[in-house]
Amino acid sequence: MGHRFLGSLLRTLCVATIVALVGCEDDDRPLSPSDETPDLEGPWKVTNHRYDSTGTMTLSQNRNTLTGEFKDDATGAVYDCSGYIGGSSITLTIIRTSGEGTLYLSGSAGRNSMSGTWSDNHRDGKWSAVRL
Repeated sequence: MGHRFLGSLLRTLCVATIVALVGCEDDDRPLSPSDETPDLEGPWKVTNHRYDSTGTMTLSQNRNTLTGEFKDDATGAVYDCSGYIGGSSITLTIIRTSGEGTLYLSGSAGRNSMSGTWSDNHRDGKWSAVRL
């Protein structure tokens, strides 16, 4: 009885593998960001909850890689930002040239909102963003 079960299991696995391979045969196009991760391209209103401050971040996305700018609403300063999105997990780096050091953000992202924690050399807090 054990050999029959094992034989049946192996046949089932072989059929499932063939079906999967045949199903993928004609689809060799590269994955778009929407196939893997949320599309985060465009403008976002970002809130730093520790200081109740805001800014606008504009992102470009190439698959999982993010690049863009962050503009501080209070000072008008504009900083480069870059990051990575994998599934719903996001990491961003904002390079502040005003002597305040680099700001690191991590958290989760969806189509219309993001949130998580941030830190720099001296402080940390929570952040969130909504799509504009």
